[in-house]
Amino acid sequence: MYDAASSAPSVPPSVFDLWITEWRLGILDPRQAASVLKVVLRDFGAKGADDSFWKLLRQFLEPSEADMATSLPEDASERARLLDCACSLYPQRAKLLLEHLGRFYAFDGDDLQFWGAVSEAIELSAVSSSGTCRLDSC
Repeated sequence: MYDAASSAPSVPPSVFDLWITEWRLGILDPRQAASVLKVVLRDFGAKGADDSFWKLLRQFLEPSEADMATSLPEDASERARLLDCACSLYPQRAKLLLEHLGRFYAFDGDDLQFWGAVSEAIELSAVSSSGTCRLDSC
Protein backbone atom coordinates (compact mmCIF):
# COMPACT_ATOMS: atom_id res chain seq x y z
CA MET A 1 0.00 0.00 0.00
CA TYR A 2 2.88 2.40 0.69
CA ASP A 3 5.72 2.95 -1.74
CA ALA A 4 8.65 3.90 0.51
CA ALA A 5 10.96 4.62 -2.43
CA SER A 6 8.81 7.48 -3.69
CA SER A 7 7.52 8.50 -0.24
CA ALA A 8 3.99 8.45 -1.60
CA PRO A 9 1.16 5.96 -1.52
CA SER A 10 1.30 3.73 -4.61
CA VAL A 11 -2.44 3.07 -4.38
CA PRO A 12 -4.59 5.49 -2.46
CA PRO A 13 -5.62 3.81 0.79
CA SER A 14 -9.28 3.53 1.62
CA VAL A 15 -10.74 5.64 4.38
CA PHE A 16 -11.24 2.43 6.33
CA ASP A 17 -7.50 1.59 6.05
CA LEU A 18 -6.65 5.08 7.26
CA TRP A 19 -9.09 4.81 10.14
CA ILE A 20 -7.54 1.45 11.10
CA THR A 21 -4.08 3.06 11.09
CA GLU A 22 -5.36 5.89 13.28
CA TRP A 23 -6.96 3.35 15.63
CA ARG A 24 -3.75 1.27 15.77
CA LEU A 25 -1.84 4.43 16.66
CA GLY A 26 -4.31 5.11 19.46
CA ILE A 27 -3.88 1.65 20.99
CA LEU A 28 -0.14 1.47 20.34
CA ASP A 29 1.80 0.19 23.32
CA PRO A 30 3.96 3.07 24.58
CA ARG A 31 6.94 0.69 24.59
CA GLN A 32 6.63 0.44 20.80
CA ALA A 33 5.96 4.13 20.28
CA ALA A 34 9.62 5.18 20.28
CA SER A 35 10.40 2.75 17.44
CA VAL A 36 7.37 3.88 15.46
CA LEU A 37 8.29 7.53 16.01
CA LYS A 38 11.84 6.95 14.80
CA VAL A 39 10.58 5.52 11.50
CA VAL A 40 8.22 8.46 11.04
CA LEU A 41 11.00 10.94 11.87
CA ARG A 42 13.32 9.21 9.42
CA ASP A 43 10.71 9.62 6.68
CA PHE A 44 9.84 13.20 7.56
CA GLY A 45 13.31 14.44 8.53
CA ALA A 46 14.09 15.31 4.92
CA LYS A 47 11.08 17.61 4.60
CA GLY A 48 11.80 21.15 3.48
CA ALA A 49 12.25 23.92 6.01
CA ASP A 50 8.85 25.37 5.09
CA ASP A 51 6.93 22.14 5.72
CA SER A 52 4.32 22.24 8.49
CA PHE A 53 5.88 19.11 10.03
CA TRP A 54 8.60 21.26 11.60
CA LYS A 55 6.07 23.65 13.11
CA LEU A 56 4.10 20.73 14.58
CA LEU A 57 7.27 19.16 15.97
CA ARG A 58 8.33 22.43 17.57
CA GLN A 59 4.85 23.00 19.03
CA PHE A 60 5.09 19.69 20.85
CA LEU A 61 8.74 19.86 21.92
CA GLU A 62 8.86 23.54 22.82
CA PRO A 63 5.38 24.67 23.85
CA SER A 64 5.26 28.38 24.44
CA GLU A 65 2.26 30.29 25.65
CA ALA A 66 3.91 33.54 24.66
CA ASP A 67 4.23 32.50 20.99
CA MET A 68 1.10 30.62 19.97
CA ALA A 69 2.00 31.03 16.29
CA THR A 70 5.06 28.80 16.56
CA SER A 71 7.62 29.66 13.92
CA LEU A 72 9.40 27.31 11.57
CA PRO A 73 12.99 26.28 12.35
CA GLU A 74 15.41 28.74 10.83
CA ASP A 75 18.13 26.39 9.55
CA ALA A 76 19.22 22.77 9.10
CA SER A 77 20.97 22.67 12.47
CA GLU A 78 17.75 23.69 14.21
CA ARG A 79 15.82 20.96 12.35
CA ALA A 80 18.51 18.42 13.32
CA ARG A 81 18.23 19.51 16.96
CA LEU A 82 14.45 19.02 16.87
CA LEU A 83 14.88 15.54 15.37
CA ASP A 84 17.47 14.61 18.01
CA CYS A 85 15.19 15.81 20.77
CA ALA A 86 12.23 13.86 19.35
CA CYS A 87 14.36 10.69 18.95
CA SER A 88 15.33 10.83 22.61
CA LEU A 89 11.79 11.00 24.01
CA TYR A 90 10.72 8.41 26.54
CA PRO A 91 8.13 5.94 25.20
CA GLN A 92 5.05 7.64 26.68
CA ARG A 93 6.13 11.05 25.33
CA ALA A 94 6.93 9.45 21.95
CA LYS A 95 3.36 8.17 21.81
CA LEU A 96 2.03 11.60 22.76
CA LEU A 97 4.07 13.17 19.95
CA LEU A 98 2.69 10.67 17.43
CA GLU A 99 -0.84 11.44 18.63
CA HIS A 100 -0.11 15.18 18.42
CA LEU A 101 1.03 14.83 14.81
CA GLY A 102 -1.93 12.60 13.98
CA ARG A 103 -4.38 15.30 15.07
CA PHE A 104 -3.06 17.61 12.34
CA TYR A 105 -2.74 15.24 9.36
CA ALA A 106 -5.85 14.62 7.28
CA PHE A 107 -6.83 11.49 5.37
CA ASP A 108 -6.14 13.00 1.95
CA GLY A 109 -3.63 14.81 -0.23
CA ASP A 110 -0.04 15.20 0.92
CA ASP A 111 -1.09 14.24 4.47
CA LEU A 112 -1.37 10.62 3.33
CA GLN A 113 2.43 10.42 3.57
CA PHE A 114 2.17 10.71 7.35
CA TRP A 115 -0.43 7.96 7.62
CA GLY A 116 1.55 5.74 5.26
CA ALA A 117 4.68 6.23 7.35
CA VAL A 118 2.75 5.47 10.56
CA SER A 119 1.23 2.33 9.04
CA GLU A 120 4.63 1.11 7.82
CA ALA A 121 6.24 1.91 11.17
CA ILE A 122 3.58 0.05 13.16
CA GLU A 123 4.03 -2.99 10.90
CA LEU A 124 7.81 -2.85 11.34
CA SER A 125 7.41 -2.44 15.07
CA ALA A 126 5.15 -5.49 15.24
CA VAL A 127 7.74 -7.55 13.37
CA SER A 128 10.53 -6.12 15.53
CA SER A 129 8.74 -6.95 18.77
CA SER A 130 8.47 -10.55 17.61
CA GLY A 131 12.27 -10.61 17.47
CA THR A 132 12.71 -11.03 13.73
CA CYS A 133 13.70 -7.50 12.74
CA ARG A 134 15.66 -4.60 14.22
CA LEU A 135 14.79 -0.99 13.42
CA ASP A 136 17.49 1.55 12.75
CA SER A 137 17.73 4.29 15.32
CA CYS A 138 17.63 7.98 14.58
